[in-house]
Amino acid sequence: MENASKALIIAGAILLSVLIISLGIMVYNNAKNAVGGANLNKEEIAAFNSQWEMYTAKKQISASELRTMFSAIITNNVTEKNSTNRLIKVSYAAKVLDDTQTAAVSKKAIEEMPATISASTTFKVTATYTNGLITELTIAK
Repeated sequence: MENASKALIIAGAILLSVLIISLGIMVYNNAKNAVGGANLNKEEIAAFNSQWEMYTAKKQISASELRTMFSAIITNNVTEKNSTNRLIKVSYAAKVLDDTQTAAVSKKAIEEMPATISASTTFKVTATYTNGLITELTIAK
């Protein structure tokens, strides 16, 4: 009887040590993923920038392309805010269309974009890079 109780104590200690080791591995992997997300490789930067460079590569974009770009920026900022925090700021008509606390383009600012923009108006989009990553798009008529 005495041997059985010692065996149960040893089994409990082994299970507890396996649980602690598993928890340590889980914490290590989560920390590794968080740090790895901050350091982007060249392919990830190129993929992120490519979705915005199609607007900056053109000499002029139309009003409908501008609205499409704004929708893409809003979608990007909502998605990226919770993961990698690669947010895009937008400057339009010398006014920064963002929430200063999050550096994200606010939906309200986009909706308040001048309604007087006609379909014939064209715009020039330029990008600002930080460490090779596009962080701001400036729009001019």
